[in-house]
Amino acid sequence: MKDENCIFCKIVAGDIPCYKVYEDNQFLCFLTIKPNTKGHVVLIPKAHTEDIISVDDTISSELFKTGRKLATKMKNVFNSKRVCFLLAGLQVDHLHLQLFPLNSEKELDHNLAYDLTTEEAKEVLKLYKF
Repeated sequence: MKDENCIFCKIVAGDIPCYKVYEDNQFLCFLTIKPNTKGHVVLIPKAHTEDIISVDDTISSELFKTGRKLATKMKNVFNSKRVCFLLAGLQVDHLHLQLFPLNSEKELDHNLAYDLTTEEAKEVLKLYKF
């Protein structure tokens, strides 16, 4: 299922480029262009669904299972105390799980978001090898 007006569906289709971190048959994970911390990613189901309530239990379970896999890698790569899972879904009407390495609760502040540079994206992608 695809929504022609959804930016994440356009990323899945390859119509909009992304910095791909991980992909399997069900999910796509890519660097966010407005990270709070270095390594901040977005994990989405490839099939369009608006939110966690709209998706079946299998997809929600697999989303968090895949998120844990990514979080384990992220914690090791960035040597962070924690990995934040954020399931807000207000910016884009497509279910998405944001993950980012945290060392302080202050890093949750959305005012810390910055524009990801191409140089940083390339550097971070080298660290994520699945």
